[in-house]
Amino acid sequence: MGRQQGLVHLSGQFGDLRLSIAANGKPIAAFAPVRKGRVKRGRNYGLTRKNNAEFTGSAYCAQSLRRCMGERIRDFSDRDLSARLLAMMHSVISLGQGRAGERSFDVLSHASMFMHIEANAGTPFGSRFQAPYTLTVNPARNAVTLDVAAFATDHFLYCPQGATHFRLLLVAGILSDFVYVGGRRPYAPVNALLNGQSVVVSSLAIPAVNATTSVLQLVAALPGAPVMPSTAGLVVSVGIEFLRVINNYEEVMASGNGLKVVGFIEN
Repeated sequence: MGRQQGLVHLSGQFGDLRLSIAANGKPIAAFAPVRKGRVKRGRNYGLTRKNNAEFTGSAYCAQSLRRCMGERIRDFSDRDLSARLLAMMHSVISLGQGRAGERSFDVLSHASMFMHIEANAGTPFGSRFQAPYTLTVNPARNAVTLDVAAFATDHFLYCPQGATHFRLLLVAGILSDFVYVGGRRPYAPVNALLNGQSVVVSSLAIPAVNATTSVLQLVAALPGAPVMPSTAGLVVSVGIEFLRVINNYEEVMASGNGLKVVGFIEN
């Protein structure tokens, strides 16, 4: 950034140059920001408008995927989750059909890109829970079953200090395709009524130290058993949270919990 020198102090905007006084009393010179109206209508900002439209669409898609990871996602996510999802969605839109600025967000064609998303990159789900499990999706793609065989907690769990119990979670959500529609909200979901719907089920608190669990099964069925169209996918996530239980009072641990997208179910 340029700095003004000399005894004569000017202020205001001169063409694209803005002169002002900083908080420390020193004069500074900088290029003035481009006015919003100029970006919207100027002939030289066509590419900027296209990029902005797709970036806005990426934000809508990222928000929908976050909702698919369950209503309790804030309990598991790190501060960078939204940024990671936004970058991923922008990558998907950049591969979509259509001309620049209007490319579609196609869920099923890029399903592999949504796999293995960690809610907290610093605490991957697999670093805390390593027992084998299976996922089974019903033919209608609106319910998923998690089956976990009995296992020794000391061999397959890595508990944060102070944890006495743990709880498993199963999340199912619907992520729709998005298309360009123009206007102030340039992108809209193809299946607006289904997009972002989710359901979360969890196990009871299970002893986490020096114990052998029973066979565990969780079933996450979307409310109303919606008919899944070919323009939407089922996002399946599995999570674990640790608890400290004292005198039958449960306290969720502030750290060490993990949640991960483990399945993206297509047609």
